[in-house]
Amino acid sequence: MGKNSKLKQEQVTDTRSLVDLVFSWSIRDILNDNLYRNQTIPNTFVTLTSYKKSFIPSLVEEAHADLLSNMLTLSHAPTCEILTIEDSAGPPGDLFYDKTSVMRITKD
Repeated sequence: MGKNSKLKQEQVTDTRSLVDLVFSWSIRDILNDNLYRNQTIPNTFVTLTSYKKSFIPSLVEEAHADLLSNMLTLSHAPTCEILTIEDSAGPPGDLFYDKTSVMRITKD
């Protein structure tokens, strides 16, 4: 992702745009251990807004690291058969779903 990831990262201004950024990552982006490594927070800030925005890269890096960690352990997770998925009555545009599933615990 490279330059696009930096551009997208700078566009994160609220929870919705963070969700949009995470869902924009491809599997290759998720498995790229160095996608958001070594983000730095400056020592000084001109405004309160620049101070608040300085934490966005660390938040994105942490979200990426958590998703990567979970993807790497996914093969050891129990399986679950999803029988139905329907839109929930939540607010429009939000990711709320009602699902019916059957859990099958398998041993490695």
